[in-house]
Amino acid sequence: VGDFQHARTFFEAGLARHAALHATDKEIAEFEAALLANREAIGDLKLFERSDVAFHYVLAVIPRNPIFTAIHAALVEWLLEQRQTTLAPGQDVIAYEAHRAIFEAVAARDPDRAEKAMRAHLEYVARRYSSVMEARR
Repeated sequence: VGDFQHARTFFEAGLARHAALHATDKEIAEFEAALLANREAIGDLKLFERSDVAFHYVLAVIPRNPIFTAIHAALVEWLLEQRQTTLAPGQDVIAYEAHRAIFEAVAARDPDRAEKAMRAHLEYVARRYSSVMEARR
């Protein structure tokens, strides 16, 4: 699990950095739409899970490289399991706020801030996942 989380962080931090440097205005608008759908899903954990995956998917599309969308697709099953494990009432708000920080950094064309925001988000999710799994033992 730790190796997977490390790989995911490496991949998605790079995607966030790339988006901040290269996303078109249209792609930023699509990313914003995914963020708004994520916000609207707060309170409905099943819908939030799907909007969470969709938010991250937009970042995989921006480089216009089918390898990146294939990697994202390969990660989705595990991402959903991780999200189902970590999401609880209130956690959706925390995840949305992290997504908002990522979006704002990308929209500001700040690659360092975008990478840092993504790393912080995924590190929080990894810590929460470990905590929940430990409590189940």
